[in-house]
Amino acid sequence: MVEEAWRERFRQRVAEVDDLFVEAFELLVDNARIHLEAQMLVGDAAAAARARIQLAQGALEDASGKLASAMSLTVGAKLLVLRGGSHDPLMPYHDIGHLGDEYAAEKNACAKLRGAEREAEEACARIGMCSGHLETISLLLDHENLPGVNDLIENERLDAAVDDLLAAIGKVESGKKMANDARLDAWRARDRIQRVLGALGEASSDLAFAMSVMNGAKLLVFSDVIGIEQLGDQYFPEGNAGVVLHDSVEDVEEAFAMVDSCRSHLDAVLLLLDHPRLPGVDGLIQEELAAADGDLQAAIGNAELGTELAVGARQDVSGAN
Repeated sequence: MVEEAWRERFRQRVAEVDDLFVEAFELLVDNARIHLEAQMLVGDAAAAARARIQLAQGALEDASGKLASAMSLTVGAKLLVLRGGSHDPLMPYHDIGHLGDEYAAEKNACAKLRGAEREAEEACARIGMCSGHLETISLLLDHENLPGVNDLIENERLDAAVDDLLAAIGKVESGKKMANDARLDAWRARDRIQRVLGALGEASSDLAFAMSVMNGAKLLVFSDVIGIEQLGDQYFPEGNAGVVLHDSVEDVEEAFAMVDSCRSHLDAVLLLLDHPRLPGVDGLIQEELAAADGDLQAAIGNAELGTELAVGARQDVSGAN
């Protein structure tokens, strides 16, 4: 249950990339696009046009910065996987394909991150072209006597708002989906959790069966009505084994309860993985994983104690024979 530290850092990087794409998308859609929707004219309307251009340029610059940061984090996330997933951190792999099957979630996430990175690169290029058109409009606004200047400005605005900005928005939206899918993959310890839940289910069944058998063995020796003190000396080994089994059952019952609690925490993680936009979801998942780990360690400890006692009871009975 205790994961390599790099895996947690990798998930954090992927989550940051996802958030940056969302922020860049909102800047382009809810800010830059709005300022470029209306026509821009020289003369009395020039001041308002310049103000809108300035606001749009600011949003474009911020969005471009977010995308640049996302690309940088993508590279960092890949390096984390190549180093952390190698047999020797001092000799990182050169390709994601060299990672073992146990890192399938990280491999899938990296593949999606690479796609998101390509979309970000293209989006930044279109944002740069959009900014170029806006710079041209700013120059044209200073030449109101130029024949057909308003038509020239409109053509530049359409090139900026319709061609380049919409293309950038499309690329960011595509990259945003890839980044979100990568985030789900990174956390989609889902497959690993499902396998752990399967193993815990089998362990729970084994513990329940063990409790049933031990309780049956106790009843063969003495009941609540008779009591151990009523047994003759000739049954001392069996009586002693019955007492030991009683203590063993208590430990196994505690282990059973801890396994059940661990499964509940992992079920909660599976639910949280389906809500990546929930505020603080990464922290909530970490808390559930930590709680599950604590329960599992407690279950293992109690199961070991119960096993030792059961072995002792077996030795008592075997010695009598």
